[in-house]
Amino acid sequence: MAEEHRKGNKDRDPSRRAHLRDFHPDEKGDYRYEGRVREARFPESEDSDAAARFGQQVLRMWIAAAPLVPALIVIGTLPPEVMEDRVVLLVPYILEMILVLRILWAQYRVASGGGKLREYQYTTAEARQPLRCVLLIGAACISAAGGILRLVTGAALQQPAGMAVWFAMQCVLCVCALFLYKLHKQIRWS
Repeated sequence: MAEEHRKGNKDRDPSRRAHLRDFHPDEKGDYRYEGRVREARFPESEDSDAAARFGQQVLRMWIAAAPLVPALIVIGTLPPEVMEDRVVLLVPYILEMILVLRILWAQYRVASGGGKLREYQYTTAEARQPLRCVLLIGAACISAAGGILRLVTGAALQQPAGMAVWFAMQCVLCVCALFLYKLHKQIRWS
């Protein structure tokens, strides 16, 4: 009875290790994956050039993601007077760092699959990428709004050039995340 219950709920199992049920031993004792594999498809291209199209798309995604880390480094190395230990500026910056790391790691997993992803890889990497990009856009916008609020309500700026660079880097984060969002949405996984 418990065995039937587990088999019936295999597709809906929310546990983190549910995908391990798709690995089965072969004759040699090695485990191989026997679950669903998703392939990247592009609606406007033919199936014969799907691998080349996926490679081009991955290259575009890496180019769009390239400025993310330098932008965070520039923000982090600005003089302390720019953020002035303001929670409204520090918390979004920490969220931006976490999101950029998650986006880059998932993008590496997608790129290393070569246009094919196991179901659990798709679920944890590619399926969540658009949401991560939207969250990064939101964090950058909240940070920029906090910067504007700081300018309006705060004392005179000691580092106007630093604040201008900070705003520019928030714009870079926002634009890169928007491009990544669009690039990930162009791929259809079947």
